[in-house]
Amino acid sequence: MTISKLRSSILAGAVLTVLSFAAQAADCSTAQYSPAVLERFPNIARACYDVIEKSGQQYAVVKADLVRSDADALYVRVKLPDGTRSDTRRITVKRDFRVVINGQSVPLDQVAVGQELTTYVKVSEPVVAMALDVETIQTVPLEPATPLPVVASNVTPPPPMPQTASLLPALGIAGALLIALGMALGWAGREVRARSGTR
Repeated sequence: MTISKLRSSILAGAVLTVLSFAAQAADCSTAQYSPAVLERFPNIARACYDVIEKSGQQYAVVKADLVRSDADALYVRVKLPDGTRSDTRRITVKRDFRVVINGQSVPLDQVAVGQELTTYVKVSEPVVAMALDVETIQTVPLEPATPLPVVASNVTPPPPMPQTASLLPALGIAGALLIALGMALGWAGREVRARSGTR
């Protein structure tokens, strides 16, 4: 075998290897989301910005705006690539979690309402990770979209207004007006008869 044939076969092998790797790399539209993921997040393919691999697992990159945070949960609105927002989702978190904001991993206590978070939905099972650049990837169950719960306030509603008005005064006024009208018409009739009788 000559050197040129050897180079050609090495080059052909390298090209085939690159092509087969590119064919296996998933993107948002070709990722094989598990049925459990699709059940809890039906529009994952639309909400996905990219698919990345970490520790042999594929994760869909999803961006979301923080709407509210509680002691054990973040409420986010998923940001679709076209700029629209989806329903509010609740993500259960632990206080030691880190989240990705503007490409930087930050502690959860430094997150403010209105900031854009980057989350990672595991393609093969319904869990979400808040950061992938940590030693141990912390995941929590992916919960279905839920309406934002109403926050109870300490303000009590005012008592209902008393039922003091009725229809009786209106009927009395209408009756008095009808009596006055009858009297006025009677007086006008007598006046007309009295004038016509003297002419």
